[in-house]
Amino acid sequence: MLPFIKKYTARIKKLFPKKDFDFGLYIQNTSPKIIDAAFPALKQDLILILKRVFKHCLNTRNIDEKKLLENDFNLNLINDCTTIYSNEELRLQYDEIKEIEQLLLVFMSKVRQNINNKFDLDQLDLYQESLSSIVYATKYMKDVHKTI
Repeated sequence: MLPFIKKYTARIKKLFPKKDFDFGLYIQNTSPKIIDAAFPALKQDLILILKRVFKHCLNTRNIDEKKLLENDFNLNLINDCTTIYSNEELRLQYDEIKEIEQLLLVFMSKVRQNINNKFDLDQLDLYQESLSSIVYATKYMKDVHKTI
């Protein structure tokens, strides 16, 4: 039996892959203890989540954001940009956004513990308010989509 353990282990790993969500966040490679590195990482990740929210909001209205961008936001061609998205696809997008929000909030709380001046604290509060507003747009569009 021992010679087959390696093959058996490989087979089990293939059947049950580790589900580790890698969203490509800058904060995943940044220490919250280094404030000068944490703020640029937070800013980049806020831009990343904003792009995901933009995509999700358009997708809830059955608009493919890539086609819309290819048409230079020409609203006269909006009918060419329609794509039907399943509720499952929209739910997965929403879940990813909420997961990213959670990672950002945890990182922000760790950064807050290392801040020792008012200017940095105000900056962090601004980032936190921005995150809240960005994610609220997703929640709002999700609710609108459910009621339609």
